[in-house]
Amino acid sequence: KEVYLLAIILTCIILQTNQGHVGLFKNHPFTFNGIDTVIFKMIFVCLFFMVWLYRFENFKSKTITTVANTSFAVYFLHVYVLKALFILKGYFNLNFESNSGFAFIVIISVLMIGSIRLAQFVNKSFPNHSYLLIGFGKKP
Repeated sequence: KEVYLLAIILTCIILQTNQGHVGLFKNHPFTFNGIDTVIFKMIFVCLFFMVWLYRFENFKSKTITTVANTSFAVYFLHVYVLKALFILKGYFNLNFESNSGFAFIVIISVLMIGSIRLAQFVNKSFPNHSYLLIGFGKKP
């Protein structure tokens, strides 16, 4: 099942790329500019991860538990970590164009780890209020 879903996702990506739709596909309200292939791709991405991750349902890992517990906070905090990465990129005059695949993996890893660490830092700094601030920590 995963192979078929992945093939559909890759087909959607190829379609979007060939049509020139890179990034978010935003339209003005009540306008029709063709079928939005991004929504179909995202539905199949969700289905792919549901099917693929089902096999790990009984697998216990501290890393996976940490990512799962902080995922809501990561959703809100990753913007700030990404902004900090852009500032550091400009400060150190870094260039990622030469090896973009490797740079993508490094940036995503740093972004996830930084967002998780920031969520844990906020939780330790404001233990009674971190759940209200970022959605992670002790519930009030």
